[in-house]
Amino acid sequence: MKALFLIIFNILFLTELKAQVLIHKFRNSISNSSNIIDSAQKSLTLQPNFSFTALNGINYQSFLTGGEINLDWPKSGQVFQRMNNNTGWVYVKGNTNVAGADSVIINATVVQGGVNKSKKLAVNNAGDYEGAILLAGGDYSIQVKIIRINGIFVSNGLSKNVSRVGVGEVIMAWGHSFMSGDEVSQSAVDERSRTVTTEFSFTVNPFFQNTSLIPINFVKITSVVGPFNGDTWFLGGLADDLVQRLNVPVLIYSAAFGGSNIFMNKQNITNQPFGFTWFGGGAFQNNRFPYRNIEAVTQRFLPYTGLRGVITHHGINDVNNSGQTESNYESELNFVINNIRNDVGLSNLSFFLAFENAGFSLVNNPTQNIVNADPNIYPGVDLRDANKIGPWRDNDYGCTGCGHFDGLAGLNKLKEYWIEVLPTSFFNTSPLKEANINSALKTN
Repeated sequence: MKALFLIIFNILFLTELKAQVLIHKFRNSISNSSNIIDSAQKSLTLQPNFSFTALNGINYQSFLTGGEINLDWPKSGQVFQRMNNNTGWVYVKGNTNVAGADSVIINATVVQGGVNKSKKLAVNNAGDYEGAILLAGGDYSIQVKIIRINGIFVSNGLSKNVSRVGVGEVIMAWGHSFMSGDEVSQSAVDERSRTVTTEFSFTVNPFFQNTSLIPINFVKITSVVGPFNGDTWFLGGLADDLVQRLNVPVLIYSAAFGGSNIFMNKQNITNQPFGFTWFGGGAFQNNRFPYRNIEAVTQRFLPYTGLRGVITHHGINDVNNSGQTESNYESELNFVINNIRNDVGLSNLSFFLAFENAGFSLVNNPTQNIVNADPNIYPGVDLRDANKIGPWRDNDYGCTGCGHFDGLAGLNKLKEYWIEVLPTSFFNTSPLKEANINSALKTN
């Protein structure tokens, strides 16, 4: 009996690790003590980071007992721009220090919309894994789990989860105060309506001088729309509408800056001074504002999410520029649009351009020319319509009820107007920019 015990002991500790080991034939040989048998059934350690645990007192199943697994991407709340077939690639990257780990599995589990899916990834000798999984439009919980060590299947490997990762639509808002807001916030209702947090203090990263220092933190739209807007204005409600219509998550970035105009953006791009003082001297223009908001979005965030298009409200602040003409404004607007397209990396990126009040033909006529000439530029909110003048607007710009959209009433009206001009079909047919994911990772 003693010899048999030694043989069994050596087999268990020196042979290759198996996912399950049948031990019921041997446990009486381990000991005649019921206490020791019970102890053995609970746990029998075989090698570092592994142990066996009993299943029904008959089979032992392997699981990890040491080491860690990390999941760097995707981030919680992140939204990846979907393609026009309602699928999108989700980037997955992380590492583990579990010795011998050579495979993980990505489990994408539906939270709202979408279809459950899994994909295996290899782990290299340094413990790193990287890949992409193609998912239908929707919101998912993403789990990465170790499934193989030294070529042996592991049934209960270490795992890491990230909640609320979306495949859906990504939009950038850009413009003057009509787009940046009236210091009024309306939170989104749907958890799939998302943005990024803002960085207003400029303490660590003055004036976004280093866009790589801007925190990447995706959140539900509640009080801000990042990276710059300190309130949500109508954008939370707009996101909710699109989420309900499209049944996918919607991420909105705001690059709007109240008091800005197209001329300023052009001057930033060409590194030229404005020729006048703007917002407390030269600090903003010396740091490429207002265009720096665009650069913050395109440099820091879009590589990770992609983009569908831009909703824009500009024009009225260009009317009083010295010597401004229709042809000059058209040239400047085209120049800035094409520069944004270049920064995004999509030559036919879509824009929705708003029109100002009927009396401002100096900017409205050039805007109409651009809409007519470019198939990927669409008419946005049209304030030439007399029905859009009312008590929900203040009396700026020389007429009653045709100035800034004022308070909650103005917010709701402007939200209504933008909802009207964003057709559902646009989100199924227009050009788009996907997140930057190495094509070699896009395998099924």
